[in-house]
Amino acid sequence: MDSLDQLQDIAAFVAVGELGSLARAGVQLGIPVVMVSKRLSALERWTGTKLTMRGGRSIQLTADGQIYFARAKPLVAAVHSVYAETVAAAASTQGRLVVSMPPDFGNSWISPLLGDFIRAHPAIELELDLCPEVVDPSVMRVDVAIRVGPVHEQFLIARPLGAIAQHVFAAPDYLAGAPALNRPQDLEAHACILLEKPPGGTTWTFSKSDEKVDVRVAGRLSTNQVQMAHQLVNQGHGIAALPVYPGAFSEAARTGVRVLADWQMASVPVYALLPSRLVSPKTKLFIDYLASALSFADTNAGGDASRRLSRT
Repeated sequence: MDSLDQLQDIAAFVAVGELGSLARAGVQLGIPVVMVSKRLSALERWTGTKLTMRGGRSIQLTADGQIYFARAKPLVAAVHSVYAETVAAAASTQGRLVVSMPPDFGNSWISPLLGDFIRAHPAIELELDLCPEVVDPSVMRVDVAIRVGPVHEQFLIARPLGAIAQHVFAAPDYLAGAPALNRPQDLEAHACILLEKPPGGTTWTFSKSDEKVDVRVAGRLSTNQVQMAHQLVNQGHGIAALPVYPGAFSEAARTGVRVLADWQMASVPVYALLPSRLVSPKTKLFIDYLASALSFADTNAGGDASRRLSRT
């Protein structure tokens, strides 16, 4: 017998002791009378003690049963209290909410958008964990983790929030001394700055009208930080395909320019990773706000539709 079965048997015994009837105990517990009887018998086998005396429709506690009842009743009441408090907490939009996200995305996208949420929900304590690593919410004990990029792990529970446009950027100083760049295939002759460097190499995919081009790119520099890639571009070290974060291009706006502007790249998906399919109201509140706020902020960020993060 496991602990849960024992607890259910004890709860059935306490209900019978309080109500003096198997039938009334069954109604209170929401289980058939025969199940109440089975739970009493199981508890007596487990304790090795006769706890009840049954006669007709009534049931009485033995001397040992009365002692056990006096000790078990507060235990069952405490369990019910913990359950009620847990349900109430899960149903409320208050308390601590831990959110993990990549530093670049947090600083550029999330930080400017938090003001309205904080003011609208003063009972929520927001803890922001800026982590460049892939976070599994079920392991790291966070309420939600924001992932920028595809989710390959099938064990993760992911809710799509939208997608961020990405373009190819380079500094004028770099372009002045580099080979011509008129079509995607020309990138093969250029030094590319990579945001990831898989063992099999990196491919950038471009499209224009009905045409699609896959280009294998290479370079000596790679980083897992978007802001670092921005800086490397600005310093003239090469060409990078970068997600377009509002505000993140304050430097690139002065020194970096978009190249191959007639071609489109696939957008970068954004996901909310969750520890469970059972989402608390405060977590859902934050996710819904985030999707809406990101879309609104981008729509009103100077009318650049290429930066839009839309809800899916």
